[in-house]
This record gives sequence, C-alpha cells and structure tokens, in this order.
Amino acid sequence: MSKLTSLNLSGNKINNFELMNLPELKELRLHGNVLNIIHPMAFMNVPQLQYLYMRDNLIGSLDGNRLQAFRNLEILDVTNNLLQKLPELKDLTNLKQVRLDGNLIEKVETLAFSNNPKLQLISLQVSRFFSLSYTIFLKNFSTLGQRKVFKKEGRGKIFIFFYILAVF
Repeated sequence: MSKLTSLNLSGNKINNFELMNLPELKELRLHGNVLNIIHPMAFMNVPQLQYLYMRDNLIGSLDGNRLQAFRNLEILDVTNNLLQKLPELKDLTNLKQVRLDGNLIEKVETLAFSNNPKLQLISLQVSRFFSLSYTIFLKNFSTLGQRKVFKKEGRGKIFIFFYILAVF
C-alpha cells in the first residue's frame, strides 16, 4: 500500500481513522462519514497529500498544526461540518481552494489567508458570520479576483454568503 496515490473512503460511516505511512498518497476522500474528531495520529507520514475532502461529516474542529504538515495541499474541502473556528492555514503556501460552506464559523480573523499566495477560491457560503474583515486576504488581493458578499436572513439570524472567484 505504500505506492497508493488515491484513497476513497466516502460513505462508510467511519467515525475515526488513522492513515499512517502512505508516503505517495495525493488524494484522500472521506466525505459522507460520521467523523467528529480527527485523531492526532490520523495523518502520520502522508507528505504528498494534495487533495483532502472531508465534507458532510460531524467535524467540530481541525487542528491547524496538523494541517501544516501538508506542504503540498492544494484543495481542502470541509463543507457541511460543525466547524466553529477557521483552522489555521497560513503556512499552506500551495493551497488553491478552501471550501468551508455550511459550517458554524462566525468569525474570520484578520489576515487569515494572507500567506496563501496561490489561493484562488475561498467558499464560506451559508456560514454564520458576525465578524468578517476584508483584510483577511491583504497580501493576496492581486491573485484574488471578484468578491461577492450577500446577506440573507433566515431563522432569526443573518447569514452572509461569501464567495471569491479566481482570475485565471
């Protein structure tokens, strides 16, 4: 299994996993499971990972320190989870897409995406924002194109749909 480059474990009702010693793995699909906690040893020796899909789970938090090990990560998709806080992504310099739609994130810190020079898409649709600063991309305005911010009321709260489209 050490030569494995793609692994799809979607829709298997997995609630915990550990991937150890998959040095050639580039793509991991874990969507549609019941993951709620990512074990500290979950991603041991997976240095080539480029695409990580963990949408439609029950993940409440992601440790940014663990994500920093993925220097080659280009796509992170954690859509429709229970994230309340944006994971730290500042050292993921190859990151191109971040999908955080449908989470419970209420605040995006200033300069949250300032050190992601290849970032082309940030999707935070249907999130519960109370605080969002336009300076979250300060260093990347030249690589990020059109910004759209929409407000919509629903269930007694104001939701902000925030979507950035890349300029190619």
